[in-house]
Amino acid sequence: GEARFNAYFNLVGPQFFRTMAIPLLRGRIFTPSDHNVAVVSESFARKLWRGKDPLQQTHKLGNQQLTVIGVVGNARTVGFRDGNSAELYLPMEDKDLTEAVIVVRTSRRPVDVAGALAKVSRAIDPVISPEVQTVKSAFDEKIGLSGKITGVISGMGALALLLAVVGLYGVVAYNVSQRTREIGIRIALGATPSRVVHSMVSGFFMPLSIALAAGVGLAAAASIVMRAELYGVSNLDPLSYAAAVLLLAATGSLAALIPARRALEVDPMEALRCE
Repeated sequence: GEARFNAYFNLVGPQFFRTMAIPLLRGRIFTPSDHNVAVVSESFARKLWRGKDPLQQTHKLGNQQLTVIGVVGNARTVGFRDGNSAELYLPMEDKDLTEAVIVVRTSRRPVDVAGALAKVSRAIDPVISPEVQTVKSAFDEKIGLSGKITGVISGMGALALLLAVVGLYGVVAYNVSQRTREIGIRIALGATPSRVVHSMVSGFFMPLSIALAAGVGLAAAASIVMRAELYGVSNLDPLSYAAAVLLLAATGSLAALIPARRALEVDPMEALRCE
Protein backbone atom coordinates (compact mmCIF):
# COMPACT_ATOMS: atom_id res chain seq x y z
CA GLY A 1 0.00 0.00 0.00
CA GLU A 2 1.26 3.47 0.96
CA ALA A 3 3.68 2.17 3.61
CA ARG A 4 7.28 3.21 2.91
CA PHE A 5 9.96 1.96 5.30
CA ASN A 6 12.96 -0.37 5.44
CA ALA A 7 12.23 -3.82 6.83
CA TYR A 8 15.22 -5.83 8.08
CA PHE A 9 14.77 -9.56 8.60
CA ASN A 10 16.69 -11.90 10.89
CA LEU A 11 16.82 -15.68 10.97
CA VAL A 12 16.63 -16.59 14.66
CA GLY A 13 16.01 -19.48 16.98
CA PRO A 14 13.07 -19.69 19.42
CA GLN A 15 15.20 -18.56 22.40
CA PHE A 16 16.54 -15.45 20.63
CA PHE A 17 13.85 -13.14 22.03
CA ARG A 18 14.29 -14.31 25.60
CA THR A 19 18.06 -14.06 25.33
CA MET A 20 17.92 -10.53 23.93
CA ALA A 21 15.12 -9.54 26.36
CA ILE A 22 12.75 -8.65 23.50
CA PRO A 23 9.24 -8.97 24.96
CA LEU A 24 6.46 -10.93 23.28
CA LEU A 25 3.46 -8.59 22.99
CA ARG A 26 0.96 -10.78 21.14
CA GLY A 27 0.73 -14.26 19.71
CA ARG A 28 3.57 -16.74 20.16
CA ILE A 29 7.20 -17.45 19.30
CA PHE A 30 8.48 -20.05 16.83
CA THR A 31 8.65 -23.75 17.54
CA PRO A 32 11.10 -26.15 15.83
CA SER A 33 8.27 -27.46 13.64
CA ASP A 34 7.20 -24.05 12.30
CA HIS A 35 7.69 -23.21 8.62
CA ASN A 36 6.68 -20.19 6.53
CA VAL A 37 5.83 -18.15 9.61
CA ALA A 38 7.11 -14.84 10.90
CA VAL A 39 7.27 -12.79 14.05
CA VAL A 40 7.17 -9.02 13.47
CA SER A 41 8.16 -6.06 15.57
CA GLU A 42 5.51 -3.71 16.89
CA SER A 43 6.68 -0.94 14.54
CA PHE A 44 6.49 -3.34 11.55
CA ALA A 45 2.85 -4.20 12.35
CA ARG A 46 1.94 -0.56 12.97
CA LYS A 47 3.53 0.73 9.75
CA LEU A 48 2.23 -2.02 7.45
CA TRP A 49 -1.14 -2.93 8.96
CA ARG A 50 -2.34 0.16 10.81
CA GLY A 51 -5.76 -0.49 12.32
CA LYS A 52 -5.65 -4.21 11.49
CA ASP A 53 -4.91 -7.29 13.55
CA PRO A 54 -1.34 -8.34 12.60
CA LEU A 55 -2.02 -11.92 13.69
CA GLN A 56 -4.50 -12.24 10.85
CA GLN A 57 -2.06 -10.99 8.20
CA THR A 58 0.43 -12.61 5.84
CA HIS A 59 3.57 -11.08 4.38
CA LYS A 60 5.29 -12.01 1.13
CA LEU A 61 9.07 -12.17 1.31
CA GLY A 62 10.62 -13.31 -1.95
CA ASN A 63 8.85 -16.50 -2.91
CA GLN A 64 7.65 -17.15 0.62
CA GLN A 65 4.17 -16.30 1.89
CA LEU A 66 4.67 -15.88 5.64
CA THR A 67 1.93 -16.15 8.23
CA VAL A 68 2.38 -13.75 11.15
CA ILE A 69 2.20 -15.66 14.43
CA GLY A 70 3.54 -13.11 16.90
CA VAL A 71 4.33 -9.46 17.62
CA VAL A 72 7.36 -8.50 19.72
CA GLY A 73 8.76 -5.25 21.06
CA ASN A 74 10.89 -2.99 18.91
CA ALA A 75 14.61 -3.74 18.90
CA ARG A 76 16.86 -2.11 16.31
CA THR A 77 19.56 -4.74 15.75
CA VAL A 78 20.47 -3.99 12.12
CA GLY A 79 19.64 -0.48 10.86
CA PHE A 80 21.02 1.59 13.71
CA ARG A 81 21.02 4.80 11.67
CA ASP A 82 17.63 4.18 10.09
CA GLY A 83 14.96 5.59 12.37
CA ASN A 84 12.21 4.70 9.88
CA SER A 85 12.82 0.97 9.99
CA ALA A 86 11.23 -2.16 11.42
CA GLU A 87 12.24 -5.78 11.92
CA LEU A 88 10.90 -9.15 10.81
CA TYR A 89 12.01 -12.44 12.35
CA LEU A 90 11.99 -15.81 10.58
CA PRO A 91 12.67 -19.24 12.10
CA MET A 92 16.22 -20.46 11.52
CA GLU A 93 16.58 -23.77 9.68
CA ASP A 94 19.43 -26.31 9.74
CA LYS A 95 20.88 -25.01 6.47
CA ASP A 96 21.32 -21.58 8.10
CA LEU A 97 23.48 -22.83 10.98
CA THR A 98 26.79 -22.55 9.08
CA GLU A 99 26.43 -18.76 9.03
CA ALA A 100 24.73 -18.38 12.40
CA VAL A 101 25.90 -16.47 15.45
CA ILE A 102 25.20 -17.77 18.94
CA VAL A 103 24.01 -15.15 21.42
CA VAL A 104 24.67 -15.98 25.07
CA ARG A 105 23.08 -14.25 28.05
CA THR A 106 24.94 -14.43 31.34
CA SER A 107 24.40 -13.24 34.90
CA ARG A 108 28.15 -12.59 35.23
CA ARG A 109 30.22 -9.99 33.45
CA PRO A 110 30.34 -10.92 29.75
CA VAL A 111 34.12 -10.41 29.57
CA ASP A 112 34.56 -13.01 32.31
CA VAL A 113 32.59 -15.62 30.37
CA ALA A 114 34.11 -15.06 26.92
CA GLY A 115 37.10 -17.35 27.51
CA ALA A 116 34.91 -20.17 28.85
CA LEU A 117 32.64 -19.97 25.81
CA ALA A 118 35.61 -20.32 23.47
CA LYS A 119 36.83 -23.41 25.39
CA VAL A 120 33.39 -25.03 25.27
CA SER A 121 33.19 -24.45 21.52
CA ARG A 122 36.60 -26.03 20.92
CA ALA A 123 35.67 -28.97 23.14
CA ILE A 124 32.65 -29.66 20.92
CA ASP A 125 34.67 -29.34 17.72
CA PRO A 126 38.47 -28.76 17.88
CA VAL A 127 38.46 -27.56 14.25
CA ILE A 128 36.49 -24.40 14.90
CA SER A 129 38.08 -21.21 16.17
CA PRO A 130 35.26 -19.08 17.56
CA GLU A 131 35.39 -15.33 17.76
CA VAL A 132 33.75 -14.34 21.03
CA GLN A 133 32.59 -10.73 21.24
CA THR A 134 30.44 -8.84 23.72
CA VAL A 135 27.32 -7.13 22.43
CA LYS A 136 28.69 -3.84 23.75
CA SER A 137 31.90 -4.10 21.72
CA ALA A 138 29.93 -5.17 18.62
CA PHE A 139 27.64 -2.19 19.08
CA ASP A 140 30.61 0.15 19.52
CA GLU A 141 32.11 -1.15 16.27
CA LYS A 142 28.87 -0.51 14.43
CA ILE A 143 28.54 3.09 15.59
CA GLY A 144 32.26 3.83 16.06
CA LEU A 145 32.52 5.97 12.93
CA SER A 146 29.26 7.71 13.78
CA GLY A 147 30.65 8.50 17.21
CA LYS A 148 33.73 10.13 15.72
CA ILE A 149 31.65 12.10 13.22
CA THR A 150 29.34 13.16 16.03
CA GLY A 151 32.31 14.38 18.05
CA VAL A 152 33.62 16.46 15.14
CA ILE A 153 30.18 17.91 14.42
CA SER A 154 29.64 18.67 18.11
CA GLY A 155 32.99 20.47 18.28
CA MET A 156 32.16 22.49 15.18
CA GLY A 157 28.74 23.29 16.61
CA ALA A 158 30.23 24.45 19.92
CA LEU A 159 32.74 26.64 18.06
CA ALA A 160 29.98 28.10 15.88
CA LEU A 161 27.91 28.85 18.97
CA LEU A 162 30.90 30.54 20.65
CA LEU A 163 31.55 32.67 17.55
CA ALA A 164 27.86 33.56 17.38
CA VAL A 165 27.87 34.65 21.04
CA VAL A 166 31.05 36.73 20.65
CA GLY A 167 29.87 38.24 17.37
CA LEU A 168 26.42 39.04 18.69
CA TYR A 169 27.81 40.64 21.82
CA GLY A 170 30.30 42.74 19.84
CA VAL A 171 27.78 44.01 17.28
CA VAL A 172 25.09 44.89 19.81
CA ALA A 173 27.52 46.45 22.29
CA TYR A 174 29.12 48.59 19.56
CA ASN A 175 25.73 49.70 18.25
CA VAL A 176 24.58 50.76 21.71
CA SER A 177 27.86 52.56 22.48
CA GLN A 178 27.43 54.58 19.30
CA ARG A 179 24.14 55.90 20.70
CA THR A 180 25.76 57.67 23.66
CA ARG A 181 24.72 61.07 22.25
CA GLU A 182 21.12 59.84 21.89
CA ILE A 183 21.14 58.60 25.47
CA GLY A 184 22.41 61.97 26.69
CA ILE A 185 19.67 63.81 24.84
CA ARG A 186 17.00 61.54 26.30
CA ILE A 187 18.36 62.01 29.82
CA ALA A 188 18.53 65.79 29.31
CA LEU A 189 14.90 65.78 28.17
CA GLY A 190 13.84 63.97 31.35
CA ALA A 191 13.82 60.30 30.39
CA THR A 192 14.35 57.94 33.29
CA PRO A 193 17.30 55.50 33.22
CA SER A 194 14.95 52.51 33.21
CA ARG A 195 13.09 53.83 30.15
CA VAL A 196 16.38 54.43 28.32
CA VAL A 197 17.68 50.92 29.09
CA HIS A 198 14.33 49.39 28.07
CA SER A 199 14.43 51.29 24.80
CA MET A 200 17.97 50.11 24.02
CA VAL A 201 17.20 46.45 24.79
CA SER A 202 13.78 46.32 23.08
CA GLY A 203 15.26 47.76 19.88
CA PHE A 204 17.10 44.50 19.30
CA PHE A 205 14.18 42.24 20.18
CA MET A 206 12.65 41.95 16.71
CA PRO A 207 15.84 41.35 14.66
CA LEU A 208 17.15 38.92 17.30
CA SER A 209 13.85 37.00 17.31
CA ILE A 210 13.88 36.70 13.52
CA ALA A 211 17.49 35.49 13.55
CA LEU A 212 16.80 32.92 16.29
CA ALA A 213 13.71 31.60 14.47
CA ALA A 214 15.72 31.22 11.26
CA GLY A 215 18.51 29.48 13.17
CA VAL A 216 16.13 26.98 14.78
CA GLY A 217 14.59 26.23 11.38
CA LEU A 218 18.00 25.62 9.79
CA ALA A 219 19.05 23.43 12.72
CA ALA A 220 15.91 21.32 12.35
CA ALA A 221 16.56 20.93 8.62
CA ALA A 222 20.18 19.92 9.25
CA SER A 223 19.09 17.34 11.85
CA ILE A 224 16.96 15.57 9.21
CA VAL A 225 20.09 15.09 7.09
CA MET A 226 22.24 14.00 10.04
CA ARG A 227 19.57 11.59 11.29
CA ALA A 228 20.14 9.43 8.21
CA GLU A 229 23.89 9.25 8.87
CA LEU A 230 24.28 9.27 12.65
CA TYR A 231 22.90 6.95 15.31
CA GLY A 232 20.48 8.39 17.84
CA VAL A 233 20.05 11.84 16.29
CA SER A 234 16.52 13.15 16.71
CA ASN A 235 14.74 15.53 14.37
CA LEU A 236 13.63 17.54 17.38
CA ASP A 237 15.74 18.18 20.46
CA PRO A 238 13.78 20.80 22.44
CA LEU A 239 16.32 21.00 25.27
CA SER A 240 19.25 21.83 22.96
CA TYR A 241 17.21 24.30 20.93
CA ALA A 242 15.89 26.03 24.05
CA ALA A 243 19.37 26.23 25.59
CA ALA A 244 20.84 27.80 22.44
CA VAL A 245 17.98 30.29 22.11
CA LEU A 246 18.20 31.31 25.77
CA LEU A 247 21.98 31.71 25.57
CA LEU A 248 21.83 33.94 22.48
CA ALA A 249 18.88 35.94 23.82
CA ALA A 250 20.69 36.50 27.12
CA THR A 251 23.86 37.49 25.24
CA GLY A 252 21.96 40.03 23.15
CA SER A 253 20.27 41.49 26.21
CA LEU A 254 23.52 41.80 28.18
CA ALA A 255 25.28 43.25 25.14
CA ALA A 256 22.68 46.03 25.03
CA LEU A 257 22.33 46.45 28.80
CA ILE A 258 25.97 46.84 29.80
CA PRO A 259 26.93 49.67 27.35
CA ALA A 260 23.59 51.39 28.02
CA ARG A 261 24.20 51.43 31.78
CA ARG A 262 27.70 52.79 31.20
CA ALA A 263 26.29 55.53 28.99
CA LEU A 264 23.83 56.46 31.75
CA GLU A 265 26.74 57.20 34.07
CA VAL A 266 28.10 59.84 31.67
CA ASP A 267 27.23 63.45 32.40
CA PRO A 268 24.44 64.55 30.01
CA MET A 269 26.34 67.68 28.93
CA GLU A 270 29.39 65.56 28.01
CA ALA A 271 27.11 63.12 26.16
CA LEU A 272 25.64 66.00 24.15
CA ARG A 273 29.14 67.06 23.07
CA CYS A 274 30.10 63.44 22.18
CA GLU A 275 30.92 62.90 18.51
